[in-house]
Amino acid sequence: MKTLLQPGDKVKIREDIRDKHKYKMKTNNREDMYILHSMVDPGAIVTIKKIVHDTYRLEEESLCNYTDEMFELDLIEYLYEEYLNNK
Repeated sequence: MKTLLQPGDKVKIREDIRDKHKYKMKTNNREDMYILHSMVDPGAIVTIKKIVHDTYRLEEESLCNYTDEMFELDLIEYLYEEYLNNK
């Protein structure tokens, strides 16, 4: 599956991210649960390390899966529009 972000990309965790809320991958609608205590702080700038099972793993924290909607929404919406236009 093609993802909006690639290894090496730097992105910001959304400021309004909520504990135990489901966030989707835009390109496949996969949902993962956000668990606040083990993930990077809201508003942090992070680097995508690799893609695992169609989700993102970060340089700063390697245990949790991250999805598109966990990152700054303006950037993700822009990248998703580009994805749809080039599909």
